Amino acid sequence: MTKKPVILIILAFIVMMIAPVGLYEWYTSIDPSFIPNRFYDFLSHWILSFITISLVCAFLFHLIKTPHAREEFNTYFDQEGIILKYLSIIMIPILLYAYLWAVICAPIQLWAHYHLGDYWSEEYTLVESEACYSDYEPNCVRLLFEDTSTNKQHTIRWYLDKHKLLKLKNTKVNLVGEKSYFGYVVNEIQW
Repeated sequence: MTKKPVILIILAFIVMMIAPVGLYEWYTSIDPSFIPNRFYDFLSHWILSFITISLVCAFLFHLIKTPHAREEFNTYFDQEGIILKYLSIIMIPILLYAYLWAVICAPIQLWAHYHLGDYWSEEYTLVESEACYSDYEPNCVRLLFEDTSTNKQHTIRWYLDKHKLLKLKNTKVNLVGEKSYFGYVVNEIQW
């Protein structure tokens, strides 16, 4: 009777660890050309930061208030070393934010990529275009756009017309795609 809850806890832990890695791998394999809007920016910058800071503060509060937990924490890192202790304290918020991004923001971009939205077209300024790094396909180009109305810059990777796009700089282009609640999926670039 006691083995069943232990197995469920182990399964839940495995799903919680594998799901973000799977979502991130799916996200990188699809690589949606996604331009976020203010709702997505608010979610990814403010809400995720607030959740991350809250969880780190709750952990530190628990560590300070519980003497047994503080002793175990200090004992473990006394054996491992002081550099590892402070490096892990710095890395915990970064890893937690990355985990939350993979669980919340990556599915939003994938959902926008797979679900047809309303037609969208807007003019942007192509500020910079450069070839992608070696870990991407050879016909990949990284494009930096500036919104003409808000002057915000957005970066996407594009896999068509590499040689033509590399020659364009400081040119007005029209991005055509689909609109979703959290941003825009680019399907075509017209210059």
